[in-house]
Order: sequence, then structure tokens, then C-alpha cells
Amino acid sequence: MLSFSLIGIYFAQSNFVRTLYYGNAAVATVLQYMAPALIVIFLAIFRQTWPRRQEVIAVVLSLVGIVLLVTNGNLTRLEINDKTLLFGILSAIGLVAYTLIPGRLLQQYDAILVVGWGMFIGGLAANFYAPLYHPAYHFDAIDLTLLFFIVVFGSIVAFVWYIASLRKVAPETVGMLGMLEPLSATVLSALLLGVQFQAFQVVGIVLTLGAIVIMNVTKRQ
Repeated sequence: MLSFSLIGIYFAQSNFVRTLYYGNAAVATVLQYMAPALIVIFLAIFRQTWPRRQEVIAVVLSLVGIVLLVTNGNLTRLEINDKTLLFGILSAIGLVAYTLIPGRLLQQYDAILVVGWGMFIGGLAANFYAPLYHPAYHFDAIDLTLLFFIVVFGSIVAFVWYIASLRKVAPETVGMLGMLEPLSATVLSALLLGVQFQAFQVVGIVLTLGAIVIMNVTKRQ
């Protein structure tokens, strides 16, 4: 539980928010979803669970897509700042931990109990860095409303459903299905926030999202 709370929830969430701060919602979400590729690689190396052909293809597409996203096809420089890339990679590692660690816990306890304790312990740890009684600035009513929405719908509800799915679906598949998140984040960022992407970055996003199509088509066959 401590590992899930600190390495999974706290590490993943704090670095994801840092990626948002230095970048934008679309880039932060796509970078975090390097996690499915990392999960497949982790299982192959440490658990001797060798990936099938379609999983290998999905991993390659994901990694190539990420490279194109951050470089726009020019490998000599980044199209995003280095802090965005760093914290994006760290958030992906946190998501790997978030997906793989709670398997044993879910065999004994309900998903909402696991997530609740994980958030509670992770929140306590966060208070050593940013105490709740000492906010960065004065929150007004709009800030509190937005924070409430993030906590309830963006964290509790989403995380409980995500963890609950691990009971019946393999971790690497859950990770791949979660790649629908970068699709929605990218589309909404472009439509509502005016975020613009260059040509090869768009190709990178399409390749990354293509991985989930390959996985799902193969699963149904």
C-alpha cells in the first residue's frame, strides 16, 4: 500500500501536474501514456512475460509517436522544453507503478478502499512538501470549485474505475485502453484552448493513438 500510495499515486500525479505547468494538457497526457509501452517492456524483462506480435507493434508505434511529438521530426532539438519532457517521463513511470503495484491488494480489498487509502497516504506525504495549512495563495470560490471537480471527478471517480478494471483486464491492456485519454486531451486542447501542433507532432499523436487500435482489433479476433 505504501508503494502504491507514494510511487503510484503521489509520484504519478505530482509529476503529471508539473508537466501541465511547464507544457500543456495534450503534451502532458500523451507523454504520460508512454506507460503502456513501458509496462510491456517491464513485464518482458522482470516477469518473463514476453509480448505478442501486436504488443510489440503497439510499443514501437507508441515510442516512435512520442519521439515525433517531442521533436517534430528533428532529432537534434526538442519542440517542448526539457522540464516538460522530464516530468512527462516521470509521470509515465508513476503510471506504470500505479498499474502494476495494486494487483495483490485488489485480490483482497475493494477498489475504492485501495484508492481511498492510497490517496490519503499520498496526500499526507504531499503535506511535507506543500502543507495544506499553507497554500501558495489565497483560494477564491472559483479556485475551490475547480479543485473540488479535479479531486472528485478527475481523481477519485476516474482512479476507482481504473483500478477496478485491473481485476478483470491485464495491466498492459488497461494501459493501452487508457490511451483514449490523450486523444480526448489533444482534441479538447486544440478546440477549446487553442493549442497548435506542427505536422510531425500530429503524426506522432496519430501513431501513439494507433497503438490502441491495434491492441483492441487483435483482442476481438
